[in-house]
Amino acid sequence: MPLSNSRKEELTMPRKEDDSGHVRMIAAGVTPSEVEKVDEEGFPDVLADGWGLYLRRSIGTLLFEEKLNILMLTTPFALMSKRMGWGDGLTFFFALVSIAPFAERLSFVTEQLAMYTNDTLGGLLNATFGNVTELIVSVFALRAGMYHIVKVNLLGSVLSNL
Repeated sequence: MPLSNSRKEELTMPRKEDDSGHVRMIAAGVTPSEVEKVDEEGFPDVLADGWGLYLRRSIGTLLFEEKLNILMLTTPFALMSKRMGWGDGLTFFFALVSIAPFAERLSFVTEQLAMYTNDTLGGLLNATFGNVTELIVSVFALRAGMYHIVKVNLLGSVLSNL
């Protein structure tokens, strides 16, 4: 029995099973009905409908796919709190709350990028960008002369990756 064109597209699209067991189409939230073309390697041609639609899909997936992203709205408060003299505790709270969704989105983007590479390069990308939050904290702590914080931060990073 011959397959329909839409079914052939579904079978050639790269897939990934997420933690909940659902199979997700990759390439920035593109579904089989939205993709008209598949390239010679079997990956979806995300630019088949033009740059505008691709950009809209990508930004929509990046910013609005996770409920945690609502916490990104605290970023301006984290930046303003220090200048406005709101206190170190409130500044830390806003910075902590605002960095969490950025770390999650970085992990998402790294996973998406790693799917288009081989296992070695994908693992290297995940290992490198998986610790970027610790790197940011370490850089700011180094600039402030808090060497003990840097050591504890790096120890925590190493232990969390075991």
